[in-house]
Order: sequence, then structure tokens, then C-alpha cells
Amino acid sequence: MRGGSPEPKDYCGAETDEQKRDRLIVEMAKEHRLLDEGALEVDDDAVVSEGEDNGAYVQAWLWVDFAGTPLDEHKESEGEEGEEVDAP
Repeated sequence: MRGGSPEPKDYCGAETDEQKRDRLIVEMAKEHRLLDEGALEVDDDAVVSEGEDNGAYVQAWLWVDFAGTPLDEHKESEGEEGEEVDAP
């Protein structure tokens, strides 16, 4: 697994071949059709785990909406007798 934190550059300060490859893989991931800003995103420094099956896993952020779940922080207005009611 690579990425996540900057790896040391070679003695001249240039990217290593592995860093260049990871950067290219991350750029390819950012163009993936399933990405959707605010729903599924890839950071520039995402972790890359290259597999043996001609591909790689790339770390991504998936937004999980709490609306209508027990984790919902927003309450519906008020119940019939004025008490607060949790959203379903």
C-alpha cells in the first residue's frame, strides 16, 4: 500500500517512479464515472494499493447521510403535544 503521506523524494527532490505511478493512478481514479462531488471523492494524496490483476484500489471518501436514521442530528418540528419527535 502506498500514498497517504508524502514519500521521500529522491536525492534531487524529484518524484520517484513509484510516486509518479501513484499520482497517475490517483488521477485516473478522479476521472472514474462513479465519482460524484460531495458523495464519493478521491484526495490528491489518496492511498494506492496496486493489485496483481492489472488494477489498483484507491482510497476514497464516501458521504453517508444520517437523515432518517438513529444518527440523525436534525429533529422534525414538534409532535402533537409540543414534544420534539425524532425523524423516522
